[in-house]
Amino acid sequence: MSYEPAFQRLLDSGDIYKATYKGLYSVSDRAFVTGNQAKELQAQGLAHQLVELEEKTYNFRLSKYEKPLLVFAAHPGLRAAPIPLQRGEALRGETASEI
Repeated sequence: MSYEPAFQRLLDSGDIYKATYKGLYSVSDRAFVTGNQAKELQAQGLAHQLVELEEKTYNFRLSKYEKPLLVFAAHPGLRAAPIPLQRGEALRGETASEI
């Protein structure tokens, strides 16, 4: 099974779009870092391992699905995996804040 037809449908529908991401990159972690993470690395004397990097990427248009995802995230009976109830509540809040 090939992913190309599905990916092309997502591109055609606008659900996925090409963009440029620019941010601080931790060479040692091989990952982009947030401002807070960069401050932590600076405090540890590891700021020399941070570089500003720009790369082409594909983004998912989450805003198109915002309302149904918020409804899904707010429903107490829906869980994708067995999670302790307290952690499930915390995850529900985190999910809603990310949407």
